Amino acid sequence: MGLLILLNFGKVYYWISLIDFNIHQSDRNNVVDMIKINKLNDYSYKSSINWINLPDSLKNLSQGGNVRIEMIENKISVFFYLKFKESEDPIGFAYFDTPMTKERIMNINNPNSFYFGDKWIKKINDNWFYIESITIRETGP
Repeated sequence: MGLLILLNFGKVYYWISLIDFNIHQSDRNNVVDMIKINKLNDYSYKSSINWINLPDSLKNLSQGGNVRIEMIENKISVFFYLKFKESEDPIGFAYFDTPMTKERIMNINNPNSFYFGDKWIKKINDNWFYIESITIRETGP
């Protein structure tokens, strides 16, 4: 029984995450829109242009109160970290300005970009994905 619970642990986080996603979807969409028009531009976290600090009213949308941004195929991508799972393999929601498929995500090959392990990627819609096992490949700030 314990093994069965452990095997389904990731699925439990996925369902909890979907509830979070649905509750905060409009707020996350607003963050993406504000990033696109340069209304959110506090890059003081890690002194890096790839991290944006969220305003206090939106800090609950991503662990640590910041989001990771990337340019993939000349389009913006934003990763929101989830708060309730501490792990070496973070989980969260990824927004891609270009509609994506799991296969395209797995083949992103930018040395300073996201690297998505094949642990679990679940499509929410054409632009939003739930992702476990994300690693950031970047040179130091």
